[in-house]
Amino acid sequence: MRRAFLGVLCIALAGVCAMPQAAASQETENGPLLWISYVTAEPGKSTELAMHLATEGAKSYDGLIADGHVLSWGVAQAVNHFPGDDWTHLEFINFRDWSAVNAFIGGFMGRMMSMSEEDRVANAARWDELTVHGSHYDVIGRHVHLATNGTPPAYISLSTFGTQPGVSEDQIADLYRSWRAPILDPLMEAGTITGHGVYTPYMHGPGGWDDVTGWVTMTDLGAMDAVEAAVDADAAAHSEEEEAAWMEAMQTIFEPPTEGNHTDRLLVVTHFNMAEAPADQ
Repeated sequence: MRRAFLGVLCIALAGVCAMPQAAASQETENGPLLWISYVTAEPGKSTELAMHLATEGAKSYDGLIADGHVLSWGVAQAVNHFPGDDWTHLEFINFRDWSAVNAFIGGFMGRMMSMSEEDRVANAARWDELTVHGSHYDVIGRHVHLATNGTPPAYISLSTFGTQPGVSEDQIADLYRSWRAPILDPLMEAGTITGHGVYTPYMHGPGGWDDVTGWVTMTDLGAMDAVEAAVDADAAAHSEEEEAAWMEAMQTIFEPPTEGNHTDRLLVVTHFNMAEAPADQ
């Protein structure tokens, strides 16, 4: 049972999710905001939409990276799919704080206002050509733990699950740093994975009020095997008393896994950009 819970937490966004911060071996506590925009491609337009998101996103976010407002951003597509999935692509942006979001919105609106009427019409027509009408929606979360070695990821593994009523972000962060980070940090430092962390909803919409999403980024899917091996080794190194303490902590914070309250996602990153790591790291 413990291994199952570990799998949920360790092979996990992002988000991201996902997803990574730009500074090598840097961690942040209750800091960066994660903005995720979902959209569905028209049939046969998947590749074109991914390229369009990357091109248009660069106009909004690359300058904000240079200004220090955006830590990283990218475009991803799901590798595994579920019945009823209502999106094909996502764009994720790690904003440093709300003032950074303000800078983005101001810049975006300014760019739209500076376009000619013909360009605005053409831009809207291109979006309508590539996407299913009404499929776009956004979610905003906050990282309660985030660590990365600064390597651009090729894949993001996400695991989302529900928490018990009244559980705080501090409780989630403390559990993660006590039980998960010690397993994943050595893998990150060795370059086996590129980053890991956990985020929670910040601005809530219908459903998912108590969702928590853990994430791991990597350049090679072989890292999934390495994470599982590290989980097994960690479990074998603990006493029965430590195992019992772990299970008690898990049951206090998280809902028991049932159909509908837990999902696992694997994403392939089709575009990614981030700030350069500080020179002293």
